[in-house]
Amino acid sequence: MKKLGLLVIILSVVSCKTVQVQQSQQRTTKKVVEIGSIGTITKGLQQNVFQTSNLPVYKQKIRVAASITTFTDATFNAYAQAAKEQSKPIQITYIDSVANKPGYAHLRILDKVALLNELNATHNKATNTFLQNSNANVLVTSMSAYFGAVDLSTISQAEEVYVVNNKPQKYSLELVKNGKPFALLDISKGVPFTYTTASFCWKKEGSKISIANIIESRETCAKDTYRNVARLNKKVNYFKY
Repeated sequence: MKKLGLLVIILSVVSCKTVQVQQSQQRTTKKVVEIGSIGTITKGLQQNVFQTSNLPVYKQKIRVAASITTFTDATFNAYAQAAKEQSKPIQITYIDSVANKPGYAHLRILDKVALLNELNATHNKATNTFLQNSNANVLVTSMSAYFGAVDLSTISQAEEVYVVNNKPQKYSLELVKNGKPFALLDISKGVPFTYTTASFCWKKEGSKISIANIIESRETCAKDTYRNVARLNKKVNYFKY
């Protein structure tokens, strides 16, 4: 009986940390998290807290996948807790027995090549140097957020969605239809409640160190690339066979 009680406690703690979004487990957050931002994750008993440490400059817009997803009991609970923590009103009513449930936006970075080009660009030199000296930092690659009925409707009309950085320290969503932008949505208007992150793989070509890839926690860096920059500077023993 004691073992059963312990199992229930463990499951309840784990469920507080992640929820399922589009058939994948995502971390929950009560704090503000923005797609494309960089930060660290502090592990806690009931929740892992993401702390933003850097907002890279994106001079080139980054393509993202955007979809409207229906709330479940778990995702609505995560949203309600996040809205309370972020001092924003809960704008919707969720009833499990009602067939027509409200929805939220799920955003996921699609164009990894453009992202890597921006992170390695000269205008992000300070960010690059910072990351080389701090292995704990990760990049937010997806997020779920409630934006309000009007904004969600606008997002659903877009054929293409991009993260743009047209103001200092500020990210927005550029919505495109028929090849033309038709709306610009401030990401900070939403209430983020889940997210995923990726770590950095580093490579060295001559004396130049750069980001070769970003990978999820269960993935490994490709040959001759490493999560820890220090390994790139490790001396090779040519007399060892």
